[in-house]
Amino acid sequence: MRGRVSIWASTSAIAQFLPADLAAFSKEHPAIGLEIQEAYSAKIVSEVRGGNSDIGVILAGGETFGLLVWPYRCDRLAVVAPQAFRPGVSRVRFADLFDEHLVQMGYDTAMTRLLSAKANEAGEALRLRVAVDSFDAVCRMISAGFGIGILPLMAAASHVENSQLRLIELDEPWSVRQMLICTKSDVEPSGPTELLIDFLRAFGGK
Repeated sequence: MRGRVSIWASTSAIAQFLPADLAAFSKEHPAIGLEIQEAYSAKIVSEVRGGNSDIGVILAGGETFGLLVWPYRCDRLAVVAPQAFRPGVSRVRFADLFDEHLVQMGYDTAMTRLLSAKANEAGEALRLRVAVDSFDAVCRMISAGFGIGILPLMAAASHVENSQLRLIELDEPWSVRQMLICTKSDVEPSGPTELLIDFLRAFGGK
């Protein structure tokens, strides 16, 4: 089968699982071209709903009216901190971090919205000191002493290796996040798009 499929995907997906999964798909279907765009989940929903993307890969928790969604992979959040931060501590509750300055991705990301909502549930305000546009920039700002961050474990691990940072387990049930595949609900997908959806759905819940 020949054709092209446009994919808009969240930073978390692109930084972790999606490249390898798409590469495996391309190996099986070399005549299907893939166009990949990185964006925040809210933007992805808008693009898929508007017909500008065949498939979206987003974080669960946002508004998905008008879309068909299926589970994709799961990731886990972890605290990224300087080596000297709370020595001997291997896991921490989110409530124990309310007094810490946070370095995170932009204000409109699914992760920052999640952290803000969880802080508000506890009657606290998120102390977001620095907002940047990449996981690498988050880690660089933490290394420079601007605070701590909360990032996807798999993505953070590659930045923490060979640095002066450490990872601490975030001991919260919501630290495991579900990723979703989404398409526009009122449009019949093309053959190549349907093939890719079925391929990615096979990873659901992993």
